[in-house]
Amino acid sequence: MAPSQIPVAHLTHTSRSIRPITRFLALFLMLLLSLRVASSLFSPVTVLASTLAANNGTVRSAPTNNSQLATRNSQLTTRYFTIYYPEGEEKTATWYAGFADDIDEQVSDLLGSQPISGMTLHIYATEEEYNRAVPMSEFHPGIMAHAIPERKELGVAVERLRNEPPELARESFRHEITHIVAGARSGQNLPIGFQEGLAQYNELSTTRAQEVVQAIQDAQNLGIPLLSWRDLNDSDQFRDHLNLAYPQSYTVMAFLADRYGMGRFGRFVEEMKFTPDFTQALAGIYGMPVELLETEWQQYLPDFLKDGWKQNLLTAYDMGPATALYDAGKFAEASQSFAQSEKLYRDMDRLTQADEAARNKNRADQAQQADDQAKQARQALDGHDYATAQQQANTAAQGFSALALTEQAGRASKVARLAQTGVDALASLQRAHQFSQAFDLPHAQDEARRAGETFALLGDAPRVAEVNSLMSDLGLWQRLVGLGALGAAALSVTAGALFAFRSKRKQAQNAQMKPLREETPSWL
Repeated sequence: MAPSQIPVAHLTHTSRSIRPITRFLALFLMLLLSLRVASSLFSPVTVLASTLAANNGTVRSAPTNNSQLATRNSQLTTRYFTIYYPEGEEKTATWYAGFADDIDEQVSDLLGSQPISGMTLHIYATEEEYNRAVPMSEFHPGIMAHAIPERKELGVAVERLRNEPPELARESFRHEITHIVAGARSGQNLPIGFQEGLAQYNELSTTRAQEVVQAIQDAQNLGIPLLSWRDLNDSDQFRDHLNLAYPQSYTVMAFLADRYGMGRFGRFVEEMKFTPDFTQALAGIYGMPVELLETEWQQYLPDFLKDGWKQNLLTAYDMGPATALYDAGKFAEASQSFAQSEKLYRDMDRLTQADEAARNKNRADQAQQADDQAKQARQALDGHDYATAQQQANTAAQGFSALALTEQAGRASKVARLAQTGVDALASLQRAHQFSQAFDLPHAQDEARRAGETFALLGDAPRVAEVNSLMSDLGLWQRLVGLGALGAAALSVTAGALFAFRSKRKQAQNAQMKPLREETPSWL
């Protein structure tokens, strides 16, 4: 089975169309069933796993019978897991092995712990096999996986999970690993409200957040009061109000993460190992009694229900999405995401990762500055301010090149080249005017024609009109010069004819006077 075919749900009910409260109510009924049959139907080796998880109507930790594990004849070992699988499920085991260790490391680091080792993952290929391991699953097909934190054991019902959306797989796995890590970190003392709130919040699921909001709003519309934090962390009270307790626990975790940071919550989980009373542990870590924290949470809740649910602080742990935004050219969004990662890592005292996030943010800010300059260059080019466009584009290209963003640098350089042609065309137009003033009409026309062709390519209609006007003036001057030359030639011909006429006339007059002088050479 290919990885894309293994959509292992996060112990989530297969139906997304059921209203949240209905799903949580179904869980409540399932819990009663599990408690009823646990003592009468199971063999002595049957164990009732730590708690019952809602996960939209699916049991997280159901009664399990591990006597069936002996039938598993293959195993695959990673750094922290031993994965047991039956014949034919090698690809399934390999798929889980591809991310199991990474999730263990991430979740452990979030809580300030070293990765949990010695975990087991059991893959059940058939309905019959999973029903034997988790008897309650026979009564409810929505049970698709389980975890036993005390034993660091997880199990998945592959046959059921094949029909689920793929994105639920990792969310499911993160949920179960979170229970195991939080249990180990707290000495198995973290109470149910914080356990379930953390596990749900750490799924990093937008769908989960939406369902939480809907469930809380439905409860408010029905006039159902919220549980106090003490009741929320009382196992009996939690189980008596499953339809409200699960979504409410999510909001408590969101509040503590948003308001006080994940570093402090990790210290609270660790403190539970030494101070089993959660109220005392909270007061010691947060510096205030549980009642005051609860009041702040009540004030926080309206904003969370409005749009605060859209932000999950823990998503910033993975800088991969921010890097993807950067690679996609969404530099402002990448910078914001890297800033959130830096804040989370510094809060958790992970200075190496925080410094890396800070460097990435600085690169994103520089890229955004270059991108802004590139946009200004394009705007200037569209506005035919060629000098500004050239300067901004060159600066942008240099900024992108320094960041090895070759594609963006190439686009900025193209704008710079177009702007340069505009600058050259302006110079040609200026020379055309100068030649025109000097009555060097041929050179003026050549420069004007060159400028006009460039302006036309750049879509600079006003300057094309200016060139056309100048060319018209030059043409007029050329015609006037031609007419002047023609007039001068005519005048020259007229003057020459007149001169010839006068010369001939004078010669004639001289000819008439010459005989008289010959007859009377001297009248004296």
